[in-house]
Amino acid sequence: MAKVKFLVKTKGNPSQIYVRFYHSRSFDASCSSNFIINPKYWSNSKQKVKATMDNPFDANLNNKLDTLKERIILRYNTSYNEGEEINSNWLKKTVANFHNQPLKNEDNEKFLLHSYFKSYIEKAKTKINPATGLPLDTKTIRKYNSTLKLIEEFEEIYDTKIRFNALDENFHSSIIDFLKNVKILGSTTCNKHINIIKMVCRQAKAEQINVNPYVLSKGFYVKRDKTYDPYLNETEIKQIFELDYTENLRLDNARDWLIIGVWTGLRISDISRLTKLNISDNKIEITTSKTNSRAIIPIHPDVQNILNKRDGEFPRKLSDQKFNEYIKEIAQDAKITDEIFGGKMIEIELKKSKKAFRKVLDYYPKNELVTSHICRRSFATNHYGKIPNKTIMAITTHTSEIQFEKYLKQTQMEHVEKLEKLWES
Repeated sequence: MAKVKFLVKTKGNPSQIYVRFYHSRSFDASCSSNFIINPKYWSNSKQKVKATMDNPFDANLNNKLDTLKERIILRYNTSYNEGEEINSNWLKKTVANFHNQPLKNEDNEKFLLHSYFKSYIEKAKTKINPATGLPLDTKTIRKYNSTLKLIEEFEEIYDTKIRFNALDENFHSSIIDFLKNVKILGSTTCNKHINIIKMVCRQAKAEQINVNPYVLSKGFYVKRDKTYDPYLNETEIKQIFELDYTENLRLDNARDWLIIGVWTGLRISDISRLTKLNISDNKIEITTSKTNSRAIIPIHPDVQNILNKRDGEFPRKLSDQKFNEYIKEIAQDAKITDEIFGGKMIEIELKKSKKAFRKVLDYYPKNELVTSHICRRSFATNHYGKIPNKTIMAITTHTSEIQFEKYLKQTQMEHVEKLEKLWES
């Protein structure tokens, strides 16, 4: 018959309480229970803390020892049935799990966020997205790795290992302070990293890991910044379309992609995949890379002019980096240079003489704020109020009104002018 016994071996104060788990000749394992006590309060014969008037440990510690005993027997029933060897290492691990403590030089995934996160990313590389039936996008994996890198930096700076059961309000305050004041990240970027941490913790909890409930609560968040992203109105798009780049094939190619972007509402990752094979019955058809949704878009006259100019072919492929660089030049040539409030990536000084690019809010010439994202925003904003939202969303593949409205970038004055025109008519 298997037995669990507790004993104190030394007379020093405090002394370790040891646990022995044995079963005839099958196994005999012992290790520290990781509880300590003054030996004068301990009875080896009764294997428990003495009940005396001046003993502050008896009820609390005896209850914990009883619970540890139950845990050992419970885990033994599972481990033995699974063919696991019952020895001192098995007992040490059982005791460590009971205390929510990792063993040295062993797998710490059950306790430490960093260790579990690394494993989570490795599994994600071969995971199938249930919504699309496809592997996770490589961009998603890069986002996970970016958050993991920040966790590693946080642990290095604060000389700590983040434990799942310590993800409380204090950790929340510390990680936000680190992201905002050490890494100089905006609230929207901080919010993205916080959401990834919450996602990893939800999965850990689903795997029966002891996760502090605060990290999964509504309180564990960062309020996003208000966005000030520009869009191109129809007048500005016309100015760009009419630019003569006969002698500049580099900008002519980029300008044509920009026009295609603002009249299709596609993400740059999808625009760059377009070929003549995507054209059918005077429409562009493509399965979007991010949401795996089928988008069908009527060909705008400006886009048709570009295709006619190129004998039915789309422009030459262009990297995202070059596209973002060239369209700033194009917007400047089109005299889209009024100063507006927005965010621009600027190199700033971090601590320890490190430098990094961060989005800095200020007034800049509009052409300097033009990026590939302006295509999708311009399409949604220019069509808003002219056709039903559901029609626009069917083309942009937005799945909710809330997501769609984030792309509407008309200024308050533009809304006022629309109302004036309505009343005049």
